[in-house]
Amino acid sequence: MINEVLDLARIEAGRLALSPEPVQVKEALREALDLVRPLAAQQNISLCADLAVRCDRHVRADRQRLKQVLLNLLSNAIKFNRRGGSVRFHAKKPL
Repeated sequence: MINEVLDLARIEAGRLALSPEPVQVKEALREALDLVRPLAAQQNISLCADLAVRCDRHVRADRQRLKQVLLNLLSNAIKFNRRGGSVRFHAKKPL
């Protein structure tokens, strides 16, 4: 967590180089889900992600930082959940 705060401070100060590139949202989310799956299993929390065609988009982002954000969100969803709960991700229709 301290490293994330320090990274944020470096980004704001312009001292951390970002590498924006086209990143497929579905793949980044799938990678993040795979990394938190063991943590969810320890708490008997089910992960449910609707990786439908709507998620098959690209965004221009720093892949590492995007994955870091997704991992943070998913980890918090697991950490602040109840034993036997669930974490669900459903893509909405684009505007």
